[in-house]
Amino acid sequence: MRIVTGAALVVAALLAGAVPRPVESQIGGLIKKKAGDIAKGEADKKTEASTSKADSCGPITPQRVQDFLRGLQAEGSARAEFDSRVAREDAARAEAEPRVKACQDAENGGATFQKMMTEGFTGANAPSTAAAVQAQMDKNKAKYEEYLDKKCGKVPPAVSHDPGDTYRKAHANGAKEAGMSEYCYDVLADRVIAFCKLPKDQQKSAADKGLRVEKTHEWLYTADEAKALQAHCDELLPALKKSGNTLVP
Repeated sequence: MRIVTGAALVVAALLAGAVPRPVESQIGGLIKKKAGDIAKGEADKKTEASTSKADSCGPITPQRVQDFLRGLQAEGSARAEFDSRVAREDAARAEAEPRVKACQDAENGGATFQKMMTEGFTGANAPSTAAAVQAQMDKNKAKYEEYLDKKCGKVPPAVSHDPGDTYRKAHANGAKEAGMSEYCYDVLADRVIAFCKLPKDQQKSAADKGLRVEKTHEWLYTADEAKALQAHCDELLPALKKSGNTLVP
């Protein structure tokens, strides 16, 4: 399950245009906050090469995009399978409850009920003590409930469907399928969203010459990275949404 971090919330705000800055600066803020690598010096000084944890995830390549898509599809499929199973179980219970109740109500107090519940209380061996009466009543009740189950069927038991653990496992398995750590899986998701939310003309410009932070001129996306993403944005965003990423509308 995609955990919305502080950096991820920054992405949402930036993509929504909540911060009135140029696109490059917005994405720069996103990536640098995610990497924990915002320059501390004067804005116009050249920054040194980054050694942040995010950089250890490596560049975006066509193969990496394909691996990421494979991971997203695996995650999305696992979530969809769980959601479908929950929906089926809930629907089965909703259908069974009124049907079973109506059948049981029709049987209660009827001829079969009367016969089964009075069984053993007549004749030479009828119970003669309170304990024996209670025991016979319990026996008759158990037999009648067994009869009702066969006659009317059973309502499926209510099940607590907590998706949290299932979604977390699906997310971890998606990262594994993509061949990367969950951290790098999440970093790439944020970078994909930031790029694929750019207007088409800016995506094309980035694919031609890359995209840099305005003042520091640090790379946000090299031209090769932008090309790798641009070719698959139409697949990546829907796959991210199906994987439960809350930053994709």
